[in-house]
Amino acid sequence: MRWGIRIPEKPNGAALAALLLTHVTATVLTYMCTVTTLGEVVIWLPNAVLLAALLHFKGERAWTMAAITFASDFFIGAVRFTVVEGGFYGLTNLVEVAIAYQLMARFGASARLDNIASFGRFVVAGPLVAPIASSIAAALAIHFSGRVDLPVASLTLLWWYGDALGLLIVTPLLLAVLDPPETEPSTTAFDAVVVVATCGVAVLILSGLPTRIIGDVSPTPTALLPAVLFIAARYGPRGTALLVAALSVGTAWSQAAGHAPFGPGETHATVLRIQEFVVTLSIVGMGFALLLAEQRGHARVLEEHVRERTAALEETNRKLSRLSATDGLTGLANRRRFDQTLAEVCAVGRADGEPVAVALIDVDHFKAYNDTYGHLAGDDCLRRIAEDLAAAAQMHGGQAARFGGEEFAIVFSGLSGETAAMIAVDLCRDIRARADVHRASAFGVVTVSIGVAAAIGSAASPARLLERADAALYRAKSAGRSRVEIDRGAQPMLIVQA
Repeated sequence: MRWGIRIPEKPNGAALAALLLTHVTATVLTYMCTVTTLGEVVIWLPNAVLLAALLHFKGERAWTMAAITFASDFFIGAVRFTVVEGGFYGLTNLVEVAIAYQLMARFGASARLDNIASFGRFVVAGPLVAPIASSIAAALAIHFSGRVDLPVASLTLLWWYGDALGLLIVTPLLLAVLDPPETEPSTTAFDAVVVVATCGVAVLILSGLPTRIIGDVSPTPTALLPAVLFIAARYGPRGTALLVAALSVGTAWSQAAGHAPFGPGETHATVLRIQEFVVTLSIVGMGFALLLAEQRGHARVLEEHVRERTAALEETNRKLSRLSATDGLTGLANRRRFDQTLAEVCAVGRADGEPVAVALIDVDHFKAYNDTYGHLAGDDCLRRIAEDLAAAAQMHGGQAARFGGEEFAIVFSGLSGETAAMIAVDLCRDIRARADVHRASAFGVVTVSIGVAAAIGSAASPARLLERADAALYRAKSAGRSRVEIDRGAQPMLIVQA
């Protein structure tokens, strides 16, 4: 099952409207769920929305997106801050996101955060470094406004933690939603049980219901870490980002609602503990998920290489097989392949009672041709004859082969001896009619002699057919060449003048 939103690559009007809606939702959710009764923000979510948009759109229309999110910050915060304070805090947020985006670009982090190296660079550039300047500036402003009675160092730490956690948990989630993969892992019944059980335990821990299990010991959100690792292993970075974000916001809400998920304690110290828990949850969960995803990716690449290599080897074997069955000079089947084909055709003929015919072809006075014109010309002559034989064999469903030297052979399945002889006569005439000059021949041109033998059913023996065809060929050459003779077994040989 795939979940996510396909956003266009260019920040058009619809994309900018979606950015505004998401930023407003994140801001409202922050004020509703992650702000304690003392006004301390456990997790600040909106900055992650702008950073994810900048990464997804590769910085296009950055000023427009900055103006949209600044307006969202300013107007929603108007109920809490003065105009000057709202404007100042909005600017610090923009500066923080700009620093994070520029540092990620400088560090060469992937905008998709789809590998452990890019996620590590993102953690350094975004959550770790980018909020420092804005945290100091905001802490000083809050301190001098007198709104909160805390040291500047504590305010800086709280602000830095809140912004860092927002970037850490929401940016990967939004990027995963904006760019869903083509395939998602299937959900098994066991997966469903684990997910439902995790949700149930999370509700018990975060809702403030009685959860004591052994004496005075109560489970804290830390007990959910094994479930996060399970989701990381089964559903990868996307599923992990969703669960981490849900648990983080849920834990912040639980503290803000007074349920004290980590037990009673001073509010400021408890908030810091929750923030430390969220850091651990996100780093461990996302890091584990990305590490497994990379290993699986490497395994897929290796498997693909193995498949490609196997396919290449198979193709090489096929080529070698073709080469081992093909005559290198003429391109016809070689003697080995011809013998195999003849044996197969004879076996079928014996089983089905079909006739089998064999024609042996010899180039007349070929030694004299080589002596007169040279071996290269002789090779060309054999190639031309091979083309004629291949065409005739293909037309009549036979197999042509180079039998050896200047001798060729054709095997026909389902043809009588007379039919094979007539095909041989046509070949003799066609080759002679081409009029390739051969001064050492009595005919003055290149000619061939052919011996044909045929058998039906149980008489179709490869060795016997070749023996009879060879005898017919010998008679054709002895009788003056450029002719066809057919051996019909018990009947006398038939001489066909070509």
